[in-house]
Amino acid sequence: VKARSLSMVQMAQVGSLVYCMHALSCFIVGWLSDRLIKRGASTNQVRKTAMVIGSIGVAVTLIGCAHAPLATCIVLLLIAGFFFGFLQPQIFAAAQTLGGSRAAGKWMALQNMVGNFAGILSPLVTGIVVDRTGSYDLAFALAAASAVAASLVWGYGVRRIQPVEWG
Repeated sequence: VKARSLSMVQMAQVGSLVYCMHALSCFIVGWLSDRLIKRGASTNQVRKTAMVIGSIGVAVTLIGCAHAPLATCIVLLLIAGFFFGFLQPQIFAAAQTLGGSRAAGKWMALQNMVGNFAGILSPLVTGIVVDRTGSYDLAFALAAASAVAASLVWGYGVRRIQPVEWG
């Protein structure tokens, strides 16, 4: 609204479309990943690949948003919404797989708690960055860096998405 001179109605429309892209992608990627696994693909490989592709896609599109003209920025935000949809089905499936029947609820609770902390801190950090710099560029760069870090953790930090053996 401030950086691109959109009205609140226009911004609400763009935001709604981003969430629509996210919802559509969640359905498509969730369906496709389950289909690949059913056909014999490695659960670990399917889940981790979707997480890495989604995270890198989010990073690239967010970096592009920082300097793109308005129309391009809106398109990039829609594409970012689509890439976010790669993540959500895999996050839930991975937590349930890792936790197994014995601890899936605990894993999901921990995952959601950490996610909510990110939801609390991100607007605060963004506000401080924009207030100090007068620009959203660094805020977009930090969000993109966070997505790159996520891709590295999923690609290299998470060895296997398989049930943990509880002693």
